[in-house]
Amino acid sequence: MQKNKVIIVAGPTASGKSQLAIDLALVLNGVVINADSMQVYKDMPIVSAVPSAEDRAKVEHRLYEIYDPSFRGNVVDWLNRAIAEIRDVWEKGKTPLTIEDLLFYCGYALIDDDVDELRYVKAFMESDAFWYYLYHTSKPYSKGFMALAKNYIVRFSIPSLPAGERRALLAARTPAERNRLVWKAYGIKPPETERTA
Repeated sequence: MQKNKVIIVAGPTASGKSQLAIDLALVLNGVVINADSMQVYKDMPIVSAVPSAEDRAKVEHRLYEIYDPSFRGNVVDWLNRAIAEIRDVWEKGKTPLTIEDLLFYCGYALIDDDVDELRYVKAFMESDAFWYYLYHTSKPYSKGFMALAKNYIVRFSIPSLPAGERRALLAARTPAERNRLVWKAYGIKPPETERTA
């Protein structure tokens, strides 16, 4: 069965990713979907190097400058938006392209045709077990911020559960229920203090 595709243009800052994505989008009838954690913010075009109005006029760009600078964005919100945009692009018969830099959203974008698979991974990454792991393994910064660098994230293992337990996790209605099932999946007792953020 032919699967829908997402083209990912990856590379370091100032390596020409944006121009390449535009060139590919012109050839492939594509839409550029932002995967840069800074370019989601409004009113910071110089700091974030957001594509110019001229570049955006050449091909359709999405998820750029969607948040006010005061908004505390997060990868889960971005992922939900990105999935919706990618599906919409597919439905229109076009090709989605994302541009990866070395910042958080892009490095950890998960794209799959199977919505349940994405929801399964999301359940673990929103759980207290995930944040407990990060808190105890990553580099602390000031004011309680923790590093979310790739070398910490990739070490977080997501178990493959039996079908019944997997269905129960996907059907969890509250964060508390989800957390209980995730801790159970790892076979460990939840710590006394869980994440409150």
